[in-house]
Amino acid sequence: MHKVIALFLIFCLFSVFVPVYAETLTAEKPVEFSFSKEDDSVAIELAHPGDRLLAFAVEFSEQLASAGIFMEGNNTVEAGPVVWNNSFSREVFAHDGPVSVIDNMKPAPGSWKLTIKPVDAPVSGKIKLIDLGAVTKIEYSEKTGAIRICKPENSDIIAQSDVSHPDFPGSSPEFTGSVTADGDVMIPLPVGFYTLHTTGPLISTLQAHMIPVHAGKITVIENWPKIIQPEGDKDSEKVAAALASGTLQLERELRIRAVKLLADEQVAVRFATPNWQGVIKKEELEAREGGMHAEVLSVSSVATPLSLTILLDSSGSMKKDMKLALASVEQFIKLLPEDSEIVLVDFDTKARELAAKDRSALLKALTAVKADGATCLNDSVMLGLQKAEGKSRPAVLLFTDGFDANHNDTGPGSKIKPEEMFAAVKAADVPVFTIGFGSKPDEATLRRLATLSGGCYNKANSENIAKVFAEVASILGREHEMVYRRPGVRGNSDAPVISVVLDVSGSMNLPPSEEGCDYRMEKAKGILRDLFSNLPENAIAQLMTYQLYMNVPQVFTSDKMQLLAGLAPTSAGGGTATLEALQAAFKTLNGIPSDRKYLLFITDAGLELNPAAVSPDYEAVLGSLKDAGIQTTWIGMVDDGERAPFDLAAKLCNGKAVVSTDLAAVREAVENFGKTIVTASGPADARTPVQLSFCRREDNGRLLLMSAAEKAELPPPPVVDKAAVNGLKLTFADMPPQLERYSLDLSQSLYGSSKTRDETVISQRLPLNATVSNTAMRLTVDEMLIMSKFRGLGVPCIALKLRLE
Repeated sequence: MHKVIALFLIFCLFSVFVPVYAETLTAEKPVEFSFSKEDDSVAIELAHPGDRLLAFAVEFSEQLASAGIFMEGNNTVEAGPVVWNNSFSREVFAHDGPVSVIDNMKPAPGSWKLTIKPVDAPVSGKIKLIDLGAVTKIEYSEKTGAIRICKPENSDIIAQSDVSHPDFPGSSPEFTGSVTADGDVMIPLPVGFYTLHTTGPLISTLQAHMIPVHAGKITVIENWPKIIQPEGDKDSEKVAAALASGTLQLERELRIRAVKLLADEQVAVRFATPNWQGVIKKEELEAREGGMHAEVLSVSSVATPLSLTILLDSSGSMKKDMKLALASVEQFIKLLPEDSEIVLVDFDTKARELAAKDRSALLKALTAVKADGATCLNDSVMLGLQKAEGKSRPAVLLFTDGFDANHNDTGPGSKIKPEEMFAAVKAADVPVFTIGFGSKPDEATLRRLATLSGGCYNKANSENIAKVFAEVASILGREHEMVYRRPGVRGNSDAPVISVVLDVSGSMNLPPSEEGCDYRMEKAKGILRDLFSNLPENAIAQLMTYQLYMNVPQVFTSDKMQLLAGLAPTSAGGGTATLEALQAAFKTLNGIPSDRKYLLFITDAGLELNPAAVSPDYEAVLGSLKDAGIQTTWIGMVDDGERAPFDLAAKLCNGKAVVSTDLAAVREAVENFGKTIVTASGPADARTPVQLSFCRREDNGRLLLMSAAEKAELPPPPVVDKAAVNGLKLTFADMPPQLERYSLDLSQSLYGSSKTRDETVISQRLPLNATVSNTAMRLTVDEMLIMSKFRGLGVPCIALKLRLE
């Protein structure tokens, strides 16, 4: 009797802790499920090849929309003492559509143990295995490798993967690296796939997925994206506090002014740094032509004198502050280099040049300017561009306190229309520096003029006007010229560049019972999954998501598997910050030297655009999208009554708008967007992309990084090769012997008989090769060793390998 009871208890325990039945899932053999109780479950085994990105398609039978399943999977890869722990979990529901995809399983080889359970029973259906595409094959072993990110602006980059390795005690799942003497970030790692992760002030998280690390190899990553800084008045209390605390840095810009072919296969690039001034060294510059590295030969200050046209608003609204403005302009003129050619245009109802034969006469003419009349801002800009024609180093400075308007502010004050002015500025290639004075300047126009032309915008008031003019004077007074030797090959850089911006606010995953909602998150992801899978092979794409915060789950890449891996964990939650997302998307696209740039913006929230009164920030960024030639498609998953803002946005940026709550219409719109990219054709662009980067490690340890790209009329070199002008570029280099954690030379010079990985733990060996000298000696630091434990002493310590001569 006791044996019977014992067997019965064992059977009951077995039935509780072991799923009802087990299945083997293959591409040819789907697994069916049917749950009637919430404690039901199914165990599934999957043999993963490790060189494919696999996912699961869940097809639900007819049932309640709330019915769903929970799926989790676990896998362990072992190589000696090294263990890789891989897992995933996901809930999907019948309301997500007839087919839901679970796509967050890592491509780890071997046996995966999968379990599915009901979320809301009864529920039934089947699970199919789908193949998303090929990935790099990893040979798992005890050996290590590394990732080297070339000159990232933010060095706080971590590599994420759940792996236990004796050389990295306590590191998993987040591995950190060190900054090399060249400004690169070096992260030593066990082999495997990693997600790179960093943060920023505007974009909260920025990631790159599926980065492979091979045994004895360094994965070298070029084109890591720069930090995007938020828009804002740098004199505001909020921004000033953030700058002081170090949580925000002013965005530094580099602008290419001109590219000129010299003799002997050399090219001169004239450039400026509008909001940074300093001495630039040759070794701090890097040049690329057509995506290929070029040798920098020299850098110097530009000797060509400045030709500046000052446009001064003297309309009636300036009466109160005209005396202050004139004094500031006078001081500004005195700050400019003596050899500068200066033209002063006074504009109110009309724009007119003040005649003056020299600087003294110009300053005297300035005192006669009186405030009166309307504001012909557009006409004055056109006159400024005319005065700049034919000049070797032209620039325009526009100072105004208002909008283009007539006496009564009931209509325009200029004969020239705004779009005519913007077109002329774009064609002129003359930097326009703008200063908006007072409380009501036309910031949208002033920002757009500066962005379009390569100048910069400053906001001034009665307290900081002198400071603003002084800053502009320092910028205008100095430009640089870099000369490089052309590479022997030219990269194939005519690739479409796509930024996809997806609204992931909480409303994207609310039920139809909530106004304007219908469980759209997983459906939208399915549509984008198809878009990414069907992009042209040479396309470069980025995924950006936004709610209250902006995130980039996958930076620009031509690897479709990286895009799909970045899309997989995306989920909904939080509010909506549409304007900030749009500004960030424009900034990431604008610096790319391509004539085929696309923006897809998907949201289920109404745009904060009032057709009767468009905000200056919206007007500026939408106008800039148009100026940059970015082909923008707006998809509003909202009722037709909210169409007007989307149509207006499309009009202002010369794009397209699709407004519908029908997911079939949304899918069709995204498919058409993809077809536009695939079928876009036209005459080949004979111009060559020239890219210039400046990199300096500042005293506070931060990396100052500026870059710019421009297409130039240069004859092509004889060989055409493929190169990634933008988007992550991965190459693999052999791990040098000096990066091995433990070696004979270190044993003899450092840790002796101390047991490695026990009494002495070396976290990283970092080559430095830094030399300083004086008349007495020369000191060379060959390398730095970072240790978490040394001869049994469990505290972090550093050792330097020195040579004295």
